[in-house]
Amino acid sequence: MTLQFPEGFFVRSATLDDVRSVTDFMRFCQQSEYGFALVSEADTLTLWTSPEVDLTHDTWLVFSLHDQIVAYLHLGHKNPLRLSVVLKVHPDSAHLGLQASLLKCVEERARQFIPQVRADARISLSISCSDPTTIYRQAIERAGFIYVRSNLRMEIEMNEPPPPVIWPEGITLRPFTLEMARAVHAADDEGFQDHWGYMPVPFETFQHEYITASKFDPTLWFLAFEDEKIVGCALCECREDRAWVNSLSVVRPWRQRGLGLALLHTAFGELYHRGERKVALEVDAQSLTGATRLYERAGMHKVRQFDRYEKELRAGRELSTQELEV
Repeated sequence: MTLQFPEGFFVRSATLDDVRSVTDFMRFCQQSEYGFALVSEADTLTLWTSPEVDLTHDTWLVFSLHDQIVAYLHLGHKNPLRLSVVLKVHPDSAHLGLQASLLKCVEERARQFIPQVRADARISLSISCSDPTTIYRQAIERAGFIYVRSNLRMEIEMNEPPPPVIWPEGITLRPFTLEMARAVHAADDEGFQDHWGYMPVPFETFQHEYITASKFDPTLWFLAFEDEKIVGCALCECREDRAWVNSLSVVRPWRQRGLGLALLHTAFGELYHRGERKVALEVDAQSLTGATRLYERAGMHKVRQFDRYEKELRAGRELSTQELEV
């Protein structure tokens, strides 16, 4: 597709040499939009080196005449049934209409994956929006995307140690070892089967995003066992200005028994001991399992909302989780 941009702009694919400059650009955009920056160079490198990412065909960088990045676009397709878009435009260029051309481009690329999936399956393209202004949101809606759901970023700021951990009877906590990697993946995947939009995540993707990533700290993975089976996980990491709970999962038979709260308090306690005072995570605002209520009980509160928009690329049978199965 030939992209139409104002005179003086040019576009090319990203390369690994762009990790730092794109991360800096993303951080600037996030700071302008959210009031804080989320992404690190390690995050960008992990994303761009994922097995399913083809930088030549899945990324677009738009530059000004002065060789400054003014827009970044990425298509994620680790799940070809639910493809996703990351689009950031420099605030000073937001009024130029770059969003429309880039969204057309990424949709064209996304449609190339349609023949690769089963013929009866529904395929969608999603994008997240937290822009308090209307330019970005209007561009998304004009491109045919429809609001479907929201995610929340929740945080706790600990001014004192968290409460003592109360473990449900029959549960023991064990440290992670590399020999447990596939068992942790299986337990975490099982714990998210009741999550809206769930689709199975291959072990190789889980391994790349978590275990082989440079930021991985195995001492911040908290695993709850019933006998020899992992029934709950809290997978955490420390970032620049706060810690993150990347994943909190409990398998269905152990829900509503205090295990999720015990895992959170365990993680908070270790992070507090290390000097971390802020801990954050992201959660489905309409969580099917009531996760938002759990986080509120643990002392967390909403700090940001991200609205999810979708565009249906092909109608068909929805294969992702949409509601709880009784």
